[in-house]
Amino acid sequence: MVLKRPGAIPFERGFLIWWLIESNSTKIIPRCRKQGDVMKKKLRINFALEVLRSNIQSIRSVTDWSDMMGWDRAEFSRRYSKLHGESAKAALHRYKLKSIHKELSENPLAKYYVIAHNIGFRDEKAFYDYMRYHTTCSPTEYKKRVLSSGLIIKN
Repeated sequence: MVLKRPGAIPFERGFLIWWLIESNSTKIIPRCRKQGDVMKKKLRINFALEVLRSNIQSIRSVTDWSDMMGWDRAEFSRRYSKLHGESAKAALHRYKLKSIHKELSENPLAKYYVIAHNIGFRDEKAFYDYMRYHTTCSPTEYKKRVLSSGLIIKN
């Protein structure tokens, strides 16, 4: 398909319809500009987990995560849950707990303030409170469970 000339026609809702005329033909191929934007947004949402993995230290909330992705928090959460079937908040907590589990299983002698820093907590107390809230046990108890089970979770 060889394209002769691109052009744009105003559409009733304010979108632009891009049309292309094929050479040796009178066929017009309409393509709404919004469709291309939707595809770009899906690609950006798919890329969200990679952004979380690479920036776990600086992402402390869904708002931080959505800002890093260039989205509004509500729109990001809505699109993420629609695509992945779980809320962005649940995914963030799940990934943080997986990272903590991985750190504890790989290096059982690591200090809690080092783990807290690697995962992105402001201090050891915030790490302790997070673990108490999400696992109902202290980091020490959780570490004992991890070491006794011998399970290693891959991220």
